[in-house]
Amino acid sequence: MLLQVLASGLSAGSIYALMALALVITYKTTEVPNFAQGDMAMVSAFIAYMFLTDFQTGFIVAFGAALVFAFLLGVLPDWLAGVIAAPGVGFEGLVLRRMRNPTHLNLIIMTLGFTLALFGLAGWKWGADQRRFPFPVSASEVVRLGGVSVSTLSVATILIAGVLMVVVFAFFRFTKLGIAMQATQQDPIAARINGVPTRAVVGLTFGISSVIGSVAALLTAPPHHT
Repeated sequence: MLLQVLASGLSAGSIYALMALALVITYKTTEVPNFAQGDMAMVSAFIAYMFLTDFQTGFIVAFGAALVFAFLLGVLPDWLAGVIAAPGVGFEGLVLRRMRNPTHLNLIIMTLGFTLALFGLAGWKWGADQRRFPFPVSASEVVRLGGVSVSTLSVATILIAGVLMVVVFAFFRFTKLGIAMQATQQDPIAARINGVPTRAVVGLTFGISSVIGSVAALLTAPPHHT
């Protein structure tokens, strides 16, 4: 019984860990908690749902479209944000960058306003009714590991979350961009003096965190059974 509960908790915990990771990435770089993180992920999941149901695409195409949309939702530059009419696209470029000498409180309030805008957009476009999310891995198929029964969906969730966490760790530990993000968080002025494009780094930070949150939302969308 204990192992069964642990297996169920590990699947749910993997999703929580991804959302926490997305929040921490933006907070460590900007020291601003992004209260819109959950709604950005939710809208990205609806984009995948729209591709699957309205456009009848395969899951890989829908998944990729959701991740691309999530990235643009966080990072789209100012000039492109003015061209695309989708509300909320380019949060960091369209909203946060346009504030002159904002305080932390200003930025926090902007994230709260953005989450309300996304929530209203989702309600207007897709309504409030529950929808069945088509997922290639079934929650009803069970894998038995010793005395523990775990759904294939839970196994896939744990594996995807684990791989993504390793990739994020390697990104921040070994890539120049990841190190630049850490430098921007520690001392943005010194980073700028040393040639780090801090403004672009902050935008990429929001984009990466939005993608991670989108993955968590896509793994949450189908029903989980263990």
